[in-house]
Amino acid sequence: MPKAGHSEHGQPKTERLNASLSPDGKQGLMDIADSYGLSVSELLERIGRGAIPVGEPGEIVVSS
Repeated sequence: MPKAGHSEHGQPKTERLNASLSPDGKQGLMDIADSYGLSVSELLERIGRGAIPVGEPGEIVVSS
């Protein structure tokens, strides 16, 4: 995977995000990133750019 700070999307990655997650939330996020073949950083980048959709506001998604 490319190093952080590259400009694959036409902009340098200069913004930082700090988030607190439970151990299960962190593992789930890492599992999702892995299923896409991405780093967590790139997964969040693509979600933020709308390339990977998330549910509509107010939509409830239940996983089994």
